[in-house]
Amino acid sequence: MLSTLYAITIINVLVAAGFAIGGLVRPSSVAPGQQTEASLVFAFCTFARTIPVALVTIAAILWAPVVVVLWLSALAGLIQLFDGYVGTQMKNSRTTWGPIVTVCCSQPIRDVVIDL
Repeated sequence: MLSTLYAITIINVLVAAGFAIGGLVRPSSVAPGQQTEASLVFAFCTFARTIPVALVTIAAILWAPVVVVLWLSALAGLIQLFDGYVGTQMKNSRTTWGPIVTVCCSQPIRDVVIDL
């Protein structure tokens, strides 16, 4: 069960990092519409938030105690939950349901690992 939590957590942070990188390289692939200075600033802010969380989470999976991974997995899930909310405000089903499904998949596994 622990390896499943690790796998879902790694997928979670890598997908988020991929979207952050995609937003910098080709903003229209993440957010449709014309690129403006505001959208570029938003892409940089997303990148600045996502990449450190991904790197620290992967390092924790490799070297830290399980309790640290549980906290970082919960943080990544919370970030995804808020990303899903942003998707609802943008009326973008892909941006809404992708993060919400990730949270729904990882939370029951976290609960089981905590009970161990």
